[in-house]
Amino acid sequence: MKNYGRAIIFIVFMAMLSFAAFQRNISWKDSITLWKDSIKKTGSSRAYNNLGAAFVEKGDMDEAIKNFETAKRLGPSFSIFYNLGGAYGVKGFIDKAIEEYLEAVNPEKQFWGIKSDYKEGFASAHYRLGLLFEKKGMVDEAVYYYEMAAKLNPKYYDMVYKKHLIIYTTP
Repeated sequence: MKNYGRAIIFIVFMAMLSFAAFQRNISWKDSITLWKDSIKKTGSSRAYNNLGAAFVEKGDMDEAIKNFETAKRLGPSFSIFYNLGGAYGVKGFIDKAIEEYLEAVNPEKQFWGIKSDYKEGFASAHYRLGLLFEKKGMVDEAVYYYEMAAKLNPKYYDMVYKKHLIIYTTP
């Protein structure tokens, strides 16, 4: 008789989990729907950041920026500043993009800290700063950030070397 009771409890428990999974899958029609639902439930900066990233994938930079800015107000992080810098860059707001990337790489913030998965993003943010400063004609700043990217991640060395050739051989 004890085994029947346990079996019934197990079946009820599994049915509840199945129903919960089904309900969650309704929200997961696409990334935008999923993260909007998550915002309703948690209102977290992570949910706003991920919703912004979903809008970037869709090509809607205005909505992406709006969500990244909300995420930044709720709890800034490296990925929020990085994503916001990228969105502003795509929109052509070079100064705003630089401002956000500078926040992302700010050593006082230590967003990237000791996590090795942030090291790649940290190097990429430096490289993107180099690109943005180069666009503005600020060669010394561009070279500085290109070199920082190469120091942080050797994969950037070849790109940085080519940039040096272009910068220093272009009249």
